[in-house]
Amino acid sequence: MKKVLSGMLALIICMSLFVGCTKDIKQQPIETNEISDTEEIVDTEEGEADITPTSDGKDDIAASLMGVRQSMIGTPAMVAVAYLGTADSSETADTLNWVKKILPEFTGNLPFIAEIDESHIIGDRHLSLYLIVPCDVNASVAVNRVDENGEVAEVLYRSDYGDPILVYASNSVDTLDTEINIVDSDGNELSYAPKLNDMSYLTQYSDLSVYDLTPYAEILSREYAELQSYSWNLPLEADVVDTSWSSGWLVRNGELSKYDISFSENTAYIQHNEDSLEAPYKLITEEGVCMLRLYPDTDDQRSFCMLISDENDSVYLSQDFKNSSIHCDELLSVLMTRTYG
Repeated sequence: MKKVLSGMLALIICMSLFVGCTKDIKQQPIETNEISDTEEIVDTEEGEADITPTSDGKDDIAASLMGVRQSMIGTPAMVAVAYLGTADSSETADTLNWVKKILPEFTGNLPFIAEIDESHIIGDRHLSLYLIVPCDVNASVAVNRVDENGEVAEVLYRSDYGDPILVYASNSVDTLDTEINIVDSDGNELSYAPKLNDMSYLTQYSDLSVYDLTPYAEILSREYAELQSYSWNLPLEADVVDTSWSSGWLVRNGELSKYDISFSENTAYIQHNEDSLEAPYKLITEEGVCMLRLYPDTDDQRSFCMLISDENDSVYLSQDFKNSSIHCDELLSVLMTRTYG
């Protein structure tokens, strides 16, 4: 079990506590004066023809893809990208079923993902998986494997249409092995290397040409459940009173960072580098998730999700994936070991 945990926690510990709120994807209705294949004519009592929509799912699929593209209209974004997960090749042999299994809410909200065929699933199945959706449906898209010098080693995919694709790319923060080149109808060009940075956020460009669709909350929820399956428990206040915990020094966004937290009976003391916070707290459990709630019962409350190891020597804190309105704006997730108590 220690080996399994160490592998999984090595991934968890390099994640940071928050991702900015994702823009709501607003889908605009499609207006038409013609009777489509998904409508049927029904006689009314007055004998007049009434057009009644009949859903076979195709409308929802098209609308979900259109919604993603519309979310980029009026912004500098040329492509929407989502990090979906990393697994070994045995799990990802059937990519679509694997993604639907690990991200049921995300794929349910975006049903076009399940319609991506094998010719649009690119790369080695043991790498990290990214969803790529060009804003322009008529964009030219190329996916290349690149060598250590940044030179094109292999053309993996090329198309004159901006179809959504799934791309497997390196899961190392230090290695760029895949580049995606997009040229839209207006001649605008983008070369993007999909990867996570050392805070486990999707790599962004300063010109905002990449729109981040990553379902961070659902990914954190899955992490939380996986830890519980490895005998991590919901902490009680008696488990944390008069204790101290530390992440040790981590590399975050290219800089050294350290997180420390201590608990008295009613107060939590949190330190991040030179910044400190002292706040009243409660541990609140809802639907199998324990939340460390700071400033409880006030308008200023902030919240983390929390677990404690079976040996009570480590705690896991993450952004509150159940209460987005009060989650903290720092860490995405972090593992901390007991230093006192």
